[in-house]
Order: sequence, then structure tokens, then C-alpha cells
Amino acid sequence: MNDPCRDPFRARIRTRARFRIAALLQDRLASQPCELLGTSLPTTDWLRLLQLRRQLAHADARGWDAPRRQILRRIHVTLDDLQQRLQSYQSRAVAERTLRPVPLADVVRDLEALEEEFPSVELTFRPDRITVETEPVELGGHDLGPFRIVLDLADLQEAYPYQVIAVDPRPSGINPDVPHPHVSGVRLCEGEGRQALRHALRTGRLLDFFVLVRQVLNTYNDASAYVRLDEWEGIACHDCGVSVESDMAYGCTACGGNLCGDCALSCRTCDESFCGGCLTDCQECDESFCRSCVRSCADCDRRCCRECLDEEERCDECRKLAATEDDESEVEVEAETAPPEAGAAIYPGGVGQAPVAAGCGTDGGGGLRDCPL
Repeated sequence: MNDPCRDPFRARIRTRARFRIAALLQDRLASQPCELLGTSLPTTDWLRLLQLRRQLAHADARGWDAPRRQILRRIHVTLDDLQQRLQSYQSRAVAERTLRPVPLADVVRDLEALEEEFPSVELTFRPDRITVETEPVELGGHDLGPFRIVLDLADLQEAYPYQVIAVDPRPSGINPDVPHPHVSGVRLCEGEGRQALRHALRTGRLLDFFVLVRQVLNTYNDASAYVRLDEWEGIACHDCGVSVESDMAYGCTACGGNLCGDCALSCRTCDESFCGGCLTDCQECDESFCRSCVRSCADCDRRCCRECLDEEERCDECRKLAATEDDESEVEVEAETAPPEAGAAIYPGGVGQAPVAAGCGTDGGGGLRDCPL
């Protein structure tokens, strides 16, 4: 049970915290560099214009009509560029002049108003931060839950000095890093509100800043969404990234990835669905098969489908090579076992002229006759 006597004490602590945060914000704003310091004057265009003027005078003195017309065209283009850059510089100068930080009392009043505008407001030191929590955000029938907006006073000069964090993340079914169509991670896509948000921060208008961020969170722009609302509940295809309804998605049998109908490929042997990364091509017929339906050739290790391997697990090339080798072996065997031709000399003693036993004569055809026993 809360002690009502402690409420005034808590209120004083809260007031001191507001003044301290307001003073810190004023110090950060006072140390901001002038935007014009980083913007150079169009001196290059001006020097170019002076050079063209001298060239024009030179062409006039000599009566050169064609070069004169060309120089005049260049002068016209340079003048247009110079005018545009001067107007841009003038706009920056006017904006810088109006960027006067609000008084300390106004910052304190903004901090008080934040507690009435948002369900939760936290002021913390070291790190020096202002944190507010929004009501649940609902867009296009999708309840995205509340968001926490964290402004870091030490990062006011950064491009994004704040974060937008989902309190109860309900991300897209396509990308788990997108808890809101316009939030990627913790960064908000500011869209057309960027200029107003920067102006509010540079002038210290805290209430305007946090209300503008909340307004962006409650606004949907289909053209700038990280994930469109009509694809919010979908599933991203593992191969092409296109969103597909969960009941229309295929699953890769090997890796389990979700696939759309265009990316789901079938193995020609088992007819299961696979993603492109889990299929391999038969090196014989170039058709796609899953890794379970291909084998290595027993001779050359080429990966082939079952239909391209014979009973001995050989590919067509190795099968033909083996058949050629078998044919050559048969020819050699036949040559070795063939009977001698009629009338051929027989040399039982080896190669060359064989010795003939004493008393034996020859018959003139290479045979022996009248050999004594």
C-alpha cells in the first residue's frame, strides 16, 4: 500500500530529475556545430564564371562567332548552377537562424507534458536518456504491441540519436528483425517526417519529437515499408525471398527451408521437393537429383544418377572404356592360342635354328625325316 506522505517527496525527486535532464539537453544543444560550417560556398562556380567571362571577351575581340556562342551556353549553365547553390545556402542560413534552443523552462514543461501524453516516461542518468513507451500500435488489423522510444542525449549530433524498441515483439513472418513495417531492428524509417524530427531535436522541443515519432509509428506507407502489411503473416522463400502464404509454402526435404512454388524443385528419382542448394546435377545426363539419389562411379568417382550407372556402378564412359579393354584382351589371347600355319618351321630348341640330332635329315619343308630311334 502506497504511503500518501511520500508522494510530495517523490514529486520533488521527479522535478529535480526534469531540471537536470533539461540542463543536460541545453548543454548538448549549445555545443552543436553550426550546419553552415560544413557547407561550402559555391566558389568553384564563381571562379568558373570569371574564367568564362575572360574567354568571352577574348572571342569578342577577335570576332569569333562560333566560339562566342559556345562560351555563352557555358555561362548560362554555370549561372544556373551558381544560383541553385546560393539559394540552398540561403535556405540553410535561414534555418540556422531559426534554430534557437527553447528556454530551460520550456524543456521542463515538455518533460512534464510527456508524462501526460505517454503511459510511461523514464529519465535516467549515466547514460543520460529519456525513454517513453507508447500505447499498443495497430496497423491494418495487425496488433504490433507497444514501442519504447529511447533518446540518448549524448548522441544528439548523430544521424539517429534515438532507438525504437518493440516492448512485446510481434515481428513479420518474413523478417524477424522487422517488428513494425517502418522499423528495422531498432531504427525507424522516418520518411517525410525526417525534417520535422531533426528540427525538433535541434531546438530541444522534446514533446514535439516524441509525439512525431509516435505519429510515424501509427502511420503506414506501403511504398517505404520494410515489409508490407499484406505480406506480414507470410513466410519468406529460402531461395528468392518472396513472401508466400504458410499453407502455400513448400519445405525442402534436406534442409527444411521454406520455398515458394517457383523455387521448389523435384528430384527426378524420389520426386521429393528440394531447394536449389540441396540438389546436384548428374554429371552424365545433367538432370537434377537430390544427394541421396546420386552415386559415385566405381572407377572415376563422377557423381551420377542411378539410371546412368550400370550394374557394376560404372558410368557410361567408364563402361565403354572397360569394354574396349576387354576386346583388346580377347584379341591378344586369341593370338597366343592360335595353331601354327601349315609348312611353318618348328624349332623345338628355341628361337632361331634348332639343333638336329645326328643321323636326321630334313625334308626340305622344315620337318625331320630318317631320324634314327
